[in-house]
Amino acid sequence: MEAIAELRGLKNEPKQLFRKLYKMKYGDFENNEVAFNDLILELNIEHNFDFCKLGLEAIQSGYNCFPVAHIVSESFGKFKLEIQSVLDLFKKLNDEMKNDMASNTQYELSTSLAKNNPIFAVQFLKKCAEIEDDFVVGHISTIYKEFSLNDFSAIHCDIMNRLQTYDGIFFWSLINTLGILNYENHNHELDISVEFLIKAIKQTNHSELHYIAFSLIRLYEFSNNVTEHILGLKNRNIPDVDFHISNFLFRNAKKIIDGTWFDSILLKFCNTKDSHQGITNNLDSVLQQVIEKGKNDLFLSFFLKWYEQPDRDIKEHNIRKEFPLTIATLFKQEQLLSQIITRFFNHDNFIFHDVASQILTMELHQENQKFHLDVEYLSSLTDEDYRYICRKILGHLFDTKVICSLLFSSLSISGISKSFYLTLTGTFLELLAKDDPHHTKDFAEERLKDEQNNVLQKKLCQNILSIISQNSQQLNQLPRHKEFDLPFKYSLQIEKEKNKEMSKSLENSREQSIFALVMKTTPIKFGKGCFSFQNEVERYSEPTYMSEFSHTITIPISEVCYPVYSAYQRFRFIFISRSD
Repeated sequence: MEAIAELRGLKNEPKQLFRKLYKMKYGDFENNEVAFNDLILELNIEHNFDFCKLGLEAIQSGYNCFPVAHIVSESFGKFKLEIQSVLDLFKKLNDEMKNDMASNTQYELSTSLAKNNPIFAVQFLKKCAEIEDDFVVGHISTIYKEFSLNDFSAIHCDIMNRLQTYDGIFFWSLINTLGILNYENHNHELDISVEFLIKAIKQTNHSELHYIAFSLIRLYEFSNNVTEHILGLKNRNIPDVDFHISNFLFRNAKKIIDGTWFDSILLKFCNTKDSHQGITNNLDSVLQQVIEKGKNDLFLSFFLKWYEQPDRDIKEHNIRKEFPLTIATLFKQEQLLSQIITRFFNHDNFIFHDVASQILTMELHQENQKFHLDVEYLSSLTDEDYRYICRKILGHLFDTKVICSLLFSSLSISGISKSFYLTLTGTFLELLAKDDPHHTKDFAEERLKDEQNNVLQKKLCQNILSIISQNSQQLNQLPRHKEFDLPFKYSLQIEKEKNKEMSKSLENSREQSIFALVMKTTPIKFGKGCFSFQNEVERYSEPTYMSEFSHTITIPISEVCYPVYSAYQRFRFIFISRSD
């Protein structure tokens, strides 16, 4: 065959060989996998292609490890193999795939080995028992799992016997195996495995405890008796163990979220360090499902405890980066968002204020989304607490619309005290209306149209519009400083020079443009659109009308006129205590 001859010519070039095989597998042989596997076998058996050695060399020369595994996986168990070559390839694959979400691809080879060449697989297990390197753990477990499909009881008995005689990596490989066996209709063996793992917890050092955690967690699918021991493992606060438990919560949250022990084990993760990103990623997915399930109290309790940890550094870790899924889901739950914002701004720890401001300054929310405080929670607070929350909002937030929306919502409290109402009114009229009259006026006009507002809210809106109108009239009566007006001739010269530079740059770009060779441009100096002559069809194109785009930002007046005082006032709001 031409294909065989071409591949034989690449025997001394492993990287090119696997590239060619990959193109063939997903090209000419895409719909004929059997023929491709026969081709691979012919190369191995009749032409002495050692695919373990060739695969190793290809990876070492820079070829991706995943295609190597995919190409040989189906036929691997039928190859002529040498144990040392297999071990060398397995180790290299493990090193290259470590921490990759698709790392289980490497175990397709040992699965094929157990299916198609059980005698060699047994010899391989004996050799692995002499190796103290954890890359063999997954392969040993995979082979035993494949063997158990034929005679579960016998294989389980063999594993339990070997656990009594072996130690080291092979022992932990067998522990790992207990967690991946299918115990359906094998309750007796399940009880034996659970009992052995529970005993092993007491006799195991911290460094190896993650093997037991992995297996015990996997057994939850078959036995609910392990939940107490999973909680016990979490209490040890070992990062590797915590990762397995958090991954278990992530994969099974929908099944166990209503369980009585779910809340307890989730809250135990509140002391997770920021540096343990793998655990945080799992928690992010779990918390997203907690929100969707409507368990608001659990969600609030988790985040309150999370940021109460003494070593939590909010300056170095952005909440959106740590919990992206959670925050994106939170913006869809207005009631929960208001609950968490209100409680965070009422907290005595400044970290909570920073987190609340981070959430409110994200671009995830809709442009016209109305933020509000939790009125039910506010009703249980004192005037001192109201003032504290208002001050923290003014200190940490810059967007006038968001500030107005939050403070305005506090007027929905039934039986609001006169002193707090005067404080809130003064904030709007003396601070916001003067500092950013444009956005404050827009806010008041919009809310005045809302028929759901109570009497106090409507009255405040009217007062805001009245004070802004008075201030605007006073400002308009003041004469404009001539220093702010450019002389006409000078401004005309500036515009003329700008136009000259623009014309030069346009001419240079046209000369170098390939587009100009095909299209003839007819510039229009005046008008609202442009068109061009198309040489190919010898006619003018349809007019394309120009569009305008502008972006503005409003700087508070105090930031411009009194920057030092403005900064001092903001810092004062940030650091002021509740009793001041």
